[in-house]
Amino acid sequence: MEASSAMLYRPRLMTCSSPFSHPAGAVRCLLERAHRPSPEKKDMTHIPYKVQRTPSGNLPVYPLIRNHGTYVTTKVRKVFGDIHAFRKELQTVCEAPVRIRAGLLEIKGLHVLKVKGWLTSLGF
Repeated sequence: MEASSAMLYRPRLMTCSSPFSHPAGAVRCLLERAHRPSPEKKDMTHIPYKVQRTPSGNLPVYPLIRNHGTYVTTKVRKVFGDIHAFRKELQTVCEAPVRIRAGLLEIKGLHVLKVKGWLTSLGF
């Protein structure tokens, strides 16, 4: 009888294999899984820049929303190599102004999914 009462108070486990214990982490897990690189290796010798992934394996593309949604930008971090060539290609992909800040690039508008899809198609 005591064993059955102890079974009632066990915490529920999440179904997503996310390191986050928050339900929003489960949604993030599903979104990031769509952008993982494919197992086949692509020839990237013609690309003059490189985007390094984060330690958790995600692409370093982040939204920045300020003033209750009135000011929205997208940040791209960890870009190495020819940053100016990356900026030009990013402007054509997003069709928005891109500026180089200290160690990162800022795109005007919310383009996180578009940039992540483009980077995975390149093989990053």
